[in-house]
Amino acid sequence: MKYLLFWVSFCLVQNYCIAHAPNEAFFEIFESDDQLLLKAEFPWTIREVLLTAKPELKIAQTTTQMEAGLLAYIQERLSIKNEKNQIVKMQTIQVAPVVNGHGHGSVYILRLGKNEGVRSVNNTCMFEAYTNQVNYHSIKLRNMDTLKFVTHSQQSIYTIPKPKAANRNFLMISIGTVGALLLLILTRRSKVIRI
Repeated sequence: MKYLLFWVSFCLVQNYCIAHAPNEAFFEIFESDDQLLLKAEFPWTIREVLLTAKPELKIAQTTTQMEAGLLAYIQERLSIKNEKNQIVKMQTIQVAPVVNGHGHGSVYILRLGKNEGVRSVNNTCMFEAYTNQVNYHSIKLRNMDTLKFVTHSQQSIYTIPKPKAANRNFLMISIGTVGALLLLILTRRSKVIRI
C-alpha cells in the first residue's frame, strides 16, 4: 500500500499525463550563466523503464531517491563530450516547472557544469524498452545556430560537425584582393611607362 501511495503522489508531482508517444523522449542542451544545462523530457513510460533498469528503486520511499535513481540511469545511457573530447559529468537533477500546464511526461533539468562546448552526444535512454525508441535533441549555445538531430537504435551517437573554417574563406578573399590589387598596379605601371 505504501508503494502504491508513493507512486500515485510521485505521478501527481511529476505531472504525468497521456504521452504523445511512449517511445519518444526530448533532450535540449542549452546554457545559462555560462553553465551547460540539459532539459530532459521523458514520456510517462519512463517509470516502468526506470524500475526495470534499477529494480532497487521499487522500495524507494522518497522523490529524492527516485530522482537520484533517474540521474544514475541517465548518466549510464547519455554521454555528452565537450570540445576537448572529455565526458561532461552530470552534477544535479531537478524537476522542471511545467509550462502552459501541459507536459509530455516528466521533465527534468540537469546541471552539467561550466560550458565548454559540445562535441558529441551518445544517447541510448529507453532503448531497452522500445526497439523503435527515438530521442530528439536540440542544442542551442552562444555563437551557433540551433542544432537538431535524433538518436535511435541504429545510430545512438551524433558528432557535431565542425564549422567550416572562416579562415579558409578569409584566405581566399585575401588572395583574390591581393591579386586584383597587383593586377591593377601592373596595369597602371604599364600605362605610365608607355606615355
